[in-house]
Amino acid sequence: LVPRGIECAWLLHAPAGQLITLSLEDLEMGDSTLELYDGPTPSSSILAEFGPRNDSLLAQAVDSGLQHVISTSNRVYIAFHASRNTNAGRGFSLSYKRGCDIVVRRPFGALLSPGATGRLPYPAGADCSYTIELPDASPDHALSLSVEHFDLAS
Repeated sequence: LVPRGIECAWLLHAPAGQLITLSLEDLEMGDSTLELYDGPTPSSSILAEFGPRNDSLLAQAVDSGLQHVISTSNRVYIAFHASRNTNAGRGFSLSYKRGCDIVVRRPFGALLSPGATGRLPYPAGADCSYTIELPDASPDHALSLSVEHFDLAS
């Protein structure tokens, strides 16, 4: 369990022109909060927020199996605030890499492109690829893909 009342911050930095992909490996926040900012400071635009009172599109997607969050810039500021209450939660585990090419190896899940939450625009010149590999699937298994929102800039 996370020590109650602890606060931590991290700054991720990729080369200019690169995006950052965060892969959520474990997320059990209890009454604690995790904030991901699309830039170098907590005054940057919020990329994602997870906590006890969060019913955002992104939090709902995580509940549905979303594993990856992609920045729209080359820096991500991460802030974690553990609750002082008894329900601080287990916390979180994530990995990160530069770029936005993703391989999903799960039988279910959700994908969001950079800027898909509507908080930030899709980054100009971004070229992301998504590969879905079904674990233990035979060649005759079908993949069902449901697109809930699709929008192209004019």
